[in-house]
Amino acid sequence: MPRLRFVRLLSFAVAGGIAALAQTNSLVAPNSNAGVAGNATSTYAATPTSVELQELIGSGQFATSPITITGISFRAAPGMGPVNVTIPNLTLTLSTSPNYPNTSGTGKTLMSSTFANNVGPDATVVFSGSNVVLKDSGCAAPGPCPFDLNIVFQKPFTYSSSKVGGGQLLLDFVDTNLSGTSGALDAESFTAPGGSVATVLGAAGSPTGTFAYEGPIVQISYTTSAPLITAVVNVASNIPSGMPNYGIAQGSLFAVYGSNLGPANLVAGTLPLPTTGLAGTSISINVNGTTVTAPIFFTRTDIVVAVMPSNTPTGSGDLGLSYNGNGSAAVTVAQSNFGISYNLTPNANNGIGVFNTAAVTLENYQSVTTTNTAKPGDTLVIWGTGLGATPNGNDITAAPAGNIGPAPLVFVGGVQSPSVTYWGRSPATYPGLDQINFVVPSSAPLGCNVSVVVQTANGGTPVVSNAPTIALAATDGATCSDPTQFVPSSALSLNNAKVIYIATKENISVSINPNGSQTQTASSYAETLLFEQTQAQIAELAGSVNVEPSFGSCYVGITANPNGGSPPNATFLNAGSTITLTPPSGPALTLTSSSGGELYQSSSSSQAIPSGTWSFSDGSGGPDVGPLSFNFPVPQPVTWSNQSTITGSTIARTNPLTITWTGGDSNGYVDIQGFGQAAGYYVGFECSAPVSAGQLVIPSSILLAMPPGAGAFSSLQVSTIALPNILGSISGFTVSVTGSKFQTQVPVIFN
Repeated sequence: MPRLRFVRLLSFAVAGGIAALAQTNSLVAPNSNAGVAGNATSTYAATPTSVELQELIGSGQFATSPITITGISFRAAPGMGPVNVTIPNLTLTLSTSPNYPNTSGTGKTLMSSTFANNVGPDATVVFSGSNVVLKDSGCAAPGPCPFDLNIVFQKPFTYSSSKVGGGQLLLDFVDTNLSGTSGALDAESFTAPGGSVATVLGAAGSPTGTFAYEGPIVQISYTTSAPLITAVVNVASNIPSGMPNYGIAQGSLFAVYGSNLGPANLVAGTLPLPTTGLAGTSISINVNGTTVTAPIFFTRTDIVVAVMPSNTPTGSGDLGLSYNGNGSAAVTVAQSNFGISYNLTPNANNGIGVFNTAAVTLENYQSVTTTNTAKPGDTLVIWGTGLGATPNGNDITAAPAGNIGPAPLVFVGGVQSPSVTYWGRSPATYPGLDQINFVVPSSAPLGCNVSVVVQTANGGTPVVSNAPTIALAATDGATCSDPTQFVPSSALSLNNAKVIYIATKENISVSINPNGSQTQTASSYAETLLFEQTQAQIAELAGSVNVEPSFGSCYVGITANPNGGSPPNATFLNAGSTITLTPPSGPALTLTSSSGGELYQSSSSSQAIPSGTWSFSDGSGGPDVGPLSFNFPVPQPVTWSNQSTITGSTIARTNPLTITWTGGDSNGYVDIQGFGQAAGYYVGFECSAPVSAGQLVIPSSILLAMPPGAGAFSSLQVSTIALPNILGSISGFTVSVTGSKFQTQVPVIFN
């Protein structure tokens, strides 16, 4: 039975990880500005001016080589307004320069102020055109803005770090009569001895220009036959580099994502795992001058799974992958850094939370699912990887039983397990596969989405795992339930269903001004969806929307696109041109249909949303939905009673955080979320509680996953959300749900 668990662990890497971490072939220089705006701007003359600009990019910015560069892009500087640049004639030449953008280290020749001295022997004109216009609407601070200012090459350029001088890439722009009416380009500036980019700017036709340790931030698009590594992660957690809980533990399973990593079809190794390579793919890790080779489980063009050797030194290092060329990526090797595997096998009778469910079993190896719950007091087994080095140092065959390192802490819904009875390799199975046997605390929350977090000590520093969920009920083998589920379990057995969704939304956002005063901005709107779904579509919808944490629980998520999402897979119903929602006081809201017909929505305004009984009317109806008129409740929002002490404050991640409130009513519940940014990703936690609780304690095991510092641009929000299924029966519809929300968001700093 443990063998099945390992299959699911690797299934997550193959099925779930690629979608989360695979990226297009592009890189940002400087690399450190991929997800963060620069500290400088690059401006241009308002009157026509002819200039030459050379930008030199260090070879360390290229993780793979050789590559074929097909275009470059720039982005607007945030908060500087729209970009509007006209270039009557533009010529762009690329070459591999013998010079460097910095003098860090020895034997480097700094970029010359004489243009010709920087040009390499492989100089190639990649673009030459007239009447080039670069326009972008810009974005608000802190950004960064998207790379929307594009130059697609007419002739590609082959770059290799093995060329002259170590492979510094020179971009040489000659602009005739360039002018710009607004905005600026995002840029990064360094102090001597310099950084990853540098520039020389002068008049077109002049032999020299002015040198600067700075340059516009550029995105380079390319193709390659060499390995391209986009991520190196714990195979179970998929936590990306740049997060506070990132790291690949000694002896753990890790995944390398990218392209051209191995053969087109998956090739799996057998025990003992090969250490010199598999099907042409080999991996080496260098930390502090010590190089080790990784045993490989399987290899495919887009993913390789291997074991981090137990004798790898801890610390920051480089991972090299060879397959028809060489690719590299930074990697952090940790003493311990556990990742909980996900269970990707949906239950045939219930699709609730299937993509967010932890790989946890009862002692008899039956999976804990939404229709086979565990209960407080049970001993369960967590499956994952990352407890630390294998005791006997053997990473190529099945490991012996035995605890590894200090006992980890296990938190269930934020409550610490009273007993962890085993923590080590799963004996007689596979290298790197760990199991943790623990007792569910008696006071753990009950529900379908109760988080599980493992906390280890990495050199004395607490490090938390990912935070997937399990289903708990009062008895074993039950079907779980949560009052926050949008799609009730009863709907999953229907052959088809007609669904109506109604929501009013009010958001209050608080910002802190430079003088310390606060500005409060309010916005509101309403929306309605009417649609019909088949049984399969209902199950699909349940899997995507029934993810609210169970009362008293919190979990953590990481995404590259917080604004993602799309309408449900359904047949949308036409209820006429407009829908009117009338509040108990104040003006009515008119909702109009979107161009695609799937959403009725009102205009955004600063109008407050009253709580109480509202009325719905579609007038004479439409071709799919006839005249419809009924009342529906909007909950009374809670008052966030300790908002003033939290707004703008620094929150210690190592301590629990208590949120308190008053008011509210039985039609709603309290939702608490925190957000932050790091390394191009958005990190967030979400918690829920009944209104009657009056408070919720966010445990440090959740807060430790948040990126620290002011640069994370973090916020905390407290919302009152309507319980989804309070609308009751509505004529002509099988399922009726609401999502009305009152939300208050304030800035904070996690530290």
